Amino acid sequence: MATLRDPQPLTTQATALSPQPFLRWWRIVWPPLLIVGLIIGVWEIISLLLVNGLEESTFSYRQQQSILPAPTKVLAAFIANADIFLNAARVTLVNAFIGFAIGAVIGYGLALLMAQARWVERSFYIYIVASQMIPVIALAPILYGIIKEETLLKITVAAYLTFFPVTVNVLKGLRSVNPLSLELMQTYAANRREVYTKLRMPTSLPYLFNALKIASTGSLIGAIVAELMGGNEGIGVLILKLQYNSYAASDKLWALIIEAALVGMIFFLGVSILERLLVPWQPEFRKK
Repeated sequence: MATLRDPQPLTTQATALSPQPFLRWWRIVWPPLLIVGLIIGVWEIISLLLVNGLEESTFSYRQQQSILPAPTKVLAAFIANADIFLNAARVTLVNAFIGFAIGAVIGYGLALLMAQARWVERSFYIYIVASQMIPVIALAPILYGIIKEETLLKITVAAYLTFFPVTVNVLKGLRSVNPLSLELMQTYAANRREVYTKLRMPTSLPYLFNALKIASTGSLIGAIVAELMGGNEGIGVLILKLQYNSYAASDKLWALIIEAALVGMIFFLGVSILERLLVPWQPEFRKK
């Protein structure tokens, strides 16, 4: 015989239908949406004032549009070339991500090594810092002359810009453990491996993700700069082609630059989501 169920309490039903999750999401989303709307509105007004009274077929019109093309024209240029732009973004993002992952692994490994051996830190830390004093725009041509291969160059530059923030931040995280927690581990006769795997490495995770969020945009910039040195595909290659015809292609150039910014934001957002999943104990992720 089937078991009869009691009706669900009205309070529980009301809780299930509560609009609080939507309101919480809306409070997060509406401020940036408002700012974007205001920027686009002001941008459209200024671009219209620049070309006021000029015919679209004239050189003066194209000259003024090259200064600040209207957002509607930028959007139209992106839609007309969406397949080319999206393929370029895919190529750049894939190479940047591979370099980002390699740089993160190298940086984390260096931080672990320096945390365990002070002589390693004293020997290499100053040179790691000095390596970041070289502007990537100056380093990329040198690497291009050595490597020659387009994809490997982009991956190398992206890894170069990733390993430094990861090394510095993770090293600080590994040494920022609570002294009481460390004493407790020693009281239980934990060996060095257990101290690292159960205390130091978990403590360093917030520092790691802070570094990764910085490196996510840096690696993308590095990949684009490497593409400017020469290549066949990618955002940097298209930028290089379009800048030589700025009067006729300013709307396409603006669309490409905005796309690059959006790709960087997506990359950053992906790292932030991963941080929330893997390091949920951080204070900013706790429900208030």
